[in-house]
Amino acid sequence: MSNAKEAGLLDTPQKSENIFDNILVKQNNSISSQKNNQEDELKKQQALMKLLQANGNASKLTAEERAVLGSELQKYKKSTDELSTSLSKALDKKIEVDIINKQEDKTKQKEKLKTLEKLQKEQDPTQLTKQEKELIQTELTKVTDENGDIKEDKLQEVIKATKTTKTYDENKIDNSKMVGRYYEVKG
Repeated sequence: MSNAKEAGLLDTPQKSENIFDNILVKQNNSISSQKNNQEDELKKQQALMKLLQANGNASKLTAEERAVLGSELQKYKKSTDELSTSLSKALDKKIEVDIINKQEDKTKQKEKLKTLEKLQKEQDPTQLTKQEKELIQTELTKVTDENGDIKEDKLQEVIKATKTTKTYDENKIDNSKMVGRYYEVKG
């Protein structure tokens, strides 16, 4: 049988104290490391909050805060640039669509007025093309009586209202023009 003391199974009091000392040192180092990590994380969060309050303007940060953020600063800058580009493209597309829709509305309004004036001149809805009838379908119901005859006074009122609307639409400043002016000023 081998000796238990030689096998290291029986520790001397001095060896036991060294083991406990090592465990305590390791625990203290671990706690200290965790505390440092928490402090670093807190500094990083504070610097990030300051950056957000400055609307991404990194020049508002101290050198220490920029160092703490390190790669986070680059990630934030990249994501804000991507967001800005994305929003700019979306706004440009909306403005483009608004302008196209406005032009289509103006064209439709002109065609509608032209068709109503044609109807007034000819007094015969059978002379209108299918497209012209579809274009002024709503107005036709307003100007015809129960027999289907056109009431001249009602037709005159509808034409006058259409002209007034057309003139108003051409003279008012629409949002797309205002946004365009904003971009001109902004540069």
